[in-house]
Amino acid sequence: MGLGTVAIFFLESMKPLNNVVFNAGLFSKPFVEVFLKEEIYGEILEIIKDKDALEYLITKLEELEDGMVGNRTN
Repeated sequence: MGLGTVAIFFLESMKPLNNVVFNAGLFSKPFVEVFLKEEIYGEILEIIKDKDALEYLITKLEELEDGMVGNRTN
């Protein structure tokens, strides 16, 4: 959909605030679980909590974005 760059920018901006975002996510967990399954939301919180997982996700998004740009030029 072409939103890889936006997702990468959002995740990079969350890096310094990951503890604050994680705690806010824990606080809002009962409300968010109305819309998302508990397992999915728990996995999202684990990614936010773990700095290495967040960096891995950013790296994978960058690789996917580079691959899509390469396919568009062919």
